[in-house]
Amino acid sequence: MLAKLEPHSIPLCIFDPQYRGILDKMRYGNEGVSRGRKRSMLSQMSETTIVQFINGISDALMPSGHLFLWVDKFHLCTGVRGWLENNGLEIVDLVTWNKKRMGMG
Repeated sequence: MLAKLEPHSIPLCIFDPQYRGILDKMRYGNEGVSRGRKRSMLSQMSETTIVQFINGISDALMPSGHLFLWVDKFHLCTGVRGWLENNGLEIVDLVTWNKKRMGMG
């Protein structure tokens, strides 16, 4: 899909990759049994696939464009810089909010 876009043609992209970062780190043990059944059935994106998507987004973004990258607290703290290497994108800022409840979702 990204390859069909004209280079440097979009002003904004929101990307919420499907990855296992925090789930693998926390090792809950009950995933797919008593928690996260639907999420555990979804196929997960590898680091390589995520980088390929981000590179495609970078190619499609206008020079003044922005990528809104949705990440969990694990990736926020450990970093996503490796996802942004060699594609001209740089971290500009952080947007966060109080959703007034704990947990994912």
